Amino acid sequence: LKLSDERQAVGLRMVADGGSFSDGEQLVLPVLSRNVEVVETIPLVIDGRGTYTFALDTLFNNHSPQAAQRSLTVEMTGNPAWYAVTALPTLEPQRDDNAISWVASLYGDALGLHSVKQHPAIQRMFAAWRAQGVEREFLRSRLEQHEELKEILLSESPWVMEAEHEAERRLRIARFFDENQMNYRFSTAMDRLRQLQLSSGAWSWFAGMNGNSYVTHFILQQLYRLPLLTGVPLPTDLRDLARKGMNYLHQEAMMRYAERHSKALHNRQMSASQEDLNYLYLLAISGEKPSTKQQKVVDECLKLWEEARAATSLAQKARLAVVLFAYGKNSSAAEVVQSIKEYLTLIPGRGASFAMKEAYMWGMGNISLHVACMEALQWAGGEEALIEQMKVWLLQQKQTRSWGQVVASADAVYALLMQGGRDWSVGGRLLITLGKEKIDTLADEALDGVGSVCRTFMETDAALRSRQLQVEKQDEGMAWGAVYARSLLPLEEVKAYGQGLLVEKQLYVERKDARGERSLERIVEGITKVNVGDKVISRLVVSTDRSMEFVQLKDQRGACFEPLSVLSSYRWNQGMGYYLDVKDASATFFFDCLPKGVHVLEHAYRVSRAGTYEAGIASVQCAYAPEFAAHSATTRIHITR
Repeated sequence: LKLSDERQAVGLRMVADGGSFSDGEQLVLPVLSRNVEVVETIPLVIDGRGTYTFALDTLFNNHSPQAAQRSLTVEMTGNPAWYAVTALPTLEPQRDDNAISWVASLYGDALGLHSVKQHPAIQRMFAAWRAQGVEREFLRSRLEQHEELKEILLSESPWVMEAEHEAERRLRIARFFDENQMNYRFSTAMDRLRQLQLSSGAWSWFAGMNGNSYVTHFILQQLYRLPLLTGVPLPTDLRDLARKGMNYLHQEAMMRYAERHSKALHNRQMSASQEDLNYLYLLAISGEKPSTKQQKVVDECLKLWEEARAATSLAQKARLAVVLFAYGKNSSAAEVVQSIKEYLTLIPGRGASFAMKEAYMWGMGNISLHVACMEALQWAGGEEALIEQMKVWLLQQKQTRSWGQVVASADAVYALLMQGGRDWSVGGRLLITLGKEKIDTLADEALDGVGSVCRTFMETDAALRSRQLQVEKQDEGMAWGAVYARSLLPLEEVKAYGQGLLVEKQLYVERKDARGERSLERIVEGITKVNVGDKVISRLVVSTDRSMEFVQLKDQRGACFEPLSVLSSYRWNQGMGYYLDVKDASATFFFDCLPKGVHVLEHAYRVSRAGTYEAGIASVQCAYAPEFAAHSATTRIHITR
């Protein structure tokens, strides 16, 4: 049969006729088009006031004349700091009745109440959103947004429930900023914290468990941070809870002091513990004055930690810098801050972050560690520009990843709001020029108050043929967005494409020598001989310049191949877990988290038939941030019998 793209399926009927009787069967064979839909993206990152120009020459397969059914989507967000606002409802307790969830809920509601009082426009805007319903793009889950621009439909991925849960959280954003509801939730959380506090002053994680110094520390940390952000003292009831909690930590510190001196009689060595550093940190941010008896414990802990400042981890350095500044030991504190800055890596457009990995202390994932270091720099003073760059990195983590658990979310909100900066209740204004088209992020069609806009141009629009996009930012701070180009291309014409996220597809045929030893030979078009029955390895090399969550990698399979493993399942390879979904014409890998770096994955085929075939392309995309996408080129293979 000679087929064209006009036919999507072919019916096949076979009949055995024996005169008076006959039998047969029929089936339908799908016809795969020689054209494939390609999505090419350009992430747009803007830092500060000015005019930025982005080249669009590489889109549509370098504007190939063979690209058909083209469309171009421009999306821009002028105020990414709104992620701090949208994260507040995620701090509400969902199912877990525990002290950490309740203090996070109280923390979020307290900040929400403060923001409404400081910026009444916030409440008016969310009231308008509630009246408009939840169909606004901004209120939908990042996994659901722009599904038409994603290589794999959300319904075909394992993250359907994740998207529904996040969509529910987005819906709560519009309902969250109701002042009466916030006051009610705040009072409920405070009552529940009072019930969960033990007679000793400590909090346990769940009711019925023993008191825990780390849980107590986290709760007091959130309570003492609230006045730092709002400038308003804690209510009397919360101050009483905090005072009881600190009394418990005072007693714990004195017990460690006695134990240290008991050991010192034998080995003459004393060292302060992590609990002591946490204790000093709470005293620093709360401004509480210990009693005369407690002061000697504080002085000794401070002395031991100051002496150990050069040998501490990065997380400990961040806490220690705050403590040393609070107690007037500015020279030692400056040394610690300088050491922290030496670990920072500044990448234009990506912000400042820490490239190293270390075993963080309790509650210190990469988000919390980053926030702790930002806080240390704030105490040092004069580091506003560097802190803003660290905010850039923090916001970009929210761009490609979910902040997840409440500890990281609470820390991220604290970092984004803890120091001046721009008024995050007002959307940033961007003027976008594409050919003769002008887009204003604060125009009527944009999202009210947020400065976010999304516009699609079709084949008939002159703007689609423009070779550059210009963005004018009229205020300071970060803004970002993306350009998405969709088109249909003949498979053999597709060229590899990617920015920040890359994928390369390599095919190898397995060979055996006379001794039975196996080796792999790279398949090169027109050179490598491949026969029916050979085993072929598809090797996918994925490179990413940042950690991403909810990543999907699709590998098209040539019609001459049959997979050796046909069962879809969760798998573990090279220290990384993923779900592999095997379909008739492709295999798709789903990663909950894809760390920064280079990753190599392989799966095997058996060559089933002779002829000349296209092996297909591999495409990878972050479902949470679809502006990060890439695809490989294809390889033509000639199979002999």
